[in-house]
Amino acid sequence: MLFFSQSFLFVFLPIVLAGALFLSRIRGALFVVPWLAVASVVFYVQDGWRHAVLLALSIVVNWIVGAGLMRARDNPRVARMIFLAGVAFDVGLLAVFKYLDFLIRTANDLTGWHGAAFEIALPVGISFYTFTQIAYISDVYLKRHDHEPFIPYVLFVTFFPHLIAGPIIHHKEMMPQFHARRRISLFSDEMAQGWLLFAIGLFKKLVVADTLALFADRGFADKAELGVGDAWLASLAYTFQLYFDFSGYADMAVGLALMFGILLPFNFNSPYKALNIQDFWRRWHMTLSRWLRDYLYIPLGGNRGTEARTLGNLFIVFLVGGLWHGAAWTFVIWGAMHGAAIVVHRLWVQAGMRMMPALALPLTFLFVNVAWVPFRAPDGATAAGILSAMAGRAQSTDVMTLFAMDWHWLVALLALCVGIVWSMPNSQTIVLGGRWRIGWVSGVATGLAIFLALIRAGGGETSPFLYFNF
Repeated sequence: MLFFSQSFLFVFLPIVLAGALFLSRIRGALFVVPWLAVASVVFYVQDGWRHAVLLALSIVVNWIVGAGLMRARDNPRVARMIFLAGVAFDVGLLAVFKYLDFLIRTANDLTGWHGAAFEIALPVGISFYTFTQIAYISDVYLKRHDHEPFIPYVLFVTFFPHLIAGPIIHHKEMMPQFHARRRISLFSDEMAQGWLLFAIGLFKKLVVADTLALFADRGFADKAELGVGDAWLASLAYTFQLYFDFSGYADMAVGLALMFGILLPFNFNSPYKALNIQDFWRRWHMTLSRWLRDYLYIPLGGNRGTEARTLGNLFIVFLVGGLWHGAAWTFVIWGAMHGAAIVVHRLWVQAGMRMMPALALPLTFLFVNVAWVPFRAPDGATAAGILSAMAGRAQSTDVMTLFAMDWHWLVALLALCVGIVWSMPNSQTIVLGGRWRIGWVSGVATGLAIFLALIRAGGGETSPFLYFNF
């Protein structure tokens, strides 16, 4: 169920919100938590009961693992065995449902074998809820957190604003909020802020991102004949499409949670303002960066070993980050590009070298834009063709072929996007940072944004959120 679908906006959300408002007046969290847990499961079931069964299995197994870890806290050997079994189960789910077909095809290419792929449909949100639960059982095993009762745990994993495409939430920041017995009010600042953030995200997705998608999809289409200008415009269109699509989802998720008195972690902090690649990853998909740091980089040894070991750990983290996004060599290439950039940046800093911000910002953005090409391309050949065209070795001798008739519209839209991401504060700063006073102006802005977005949705040129595929 998409956040901008009529069934969500006019059926699911009003019912769930009305139920939460009513139940919070009776016993607070005691009734609201199970209500939201049931609603979140219903939300996910709309994607198909088979995927819902897999989600239920994952939740039950990980909760049992957590219970076993609590009982075995005085027996480190047993606790370690339970923990490793839990991680093996979670990684196994990802291996089968996300990577098995990729591994079969890769083996076919390398060996000439003709094994048939299973063509397994990717369960929506599996990467997100799997990483969320690995972090949970890791912290229970390391005695950083106690095991939670079953119903709050179900809500923690399935809370519908974050379930499909993040953010990757952490139990330490979410469980206290679920247990707090606060009343939800229709006229609170949180409710108004939630609706405003939701409207901003809706506008980002349906008006900006989906318009850019019309150009990006043409540029990245198989066998598209591109000039140098076409290739650059297509890459920039996707660079901004992905940002407004994913950050739009994040705004909508945070906004929806605020309506229920819950604050989700932010996933973006103006990433295209980054002055180096490390700064970019402190601003882009911040909850994934946090997870990779806490549950992969540090367990690998972090920066506690030799410099060569540290650089190797960094590179491995970004390879895993690439594979987390998708089961394809293009994602591995993208992860390797960012891993190499992080290594170069670390060596650059250690050498005492600096770069003025006026040069660092566009160079960082240029690298990120180029790296998005294999991330978006359907295969390596398409990525190579676009990168080759961007480097001046285009298929067409004309600067502009694909966008010859409408390039001026795309350039105008891209210029607007540049102005927004480089000069304006991010959404959460505007809404939650005290820059926007809640009142009739915010109400009108919210209504206008939702109205324009729904008109755009009614035109039929909409698509699911890009991170639904991960």
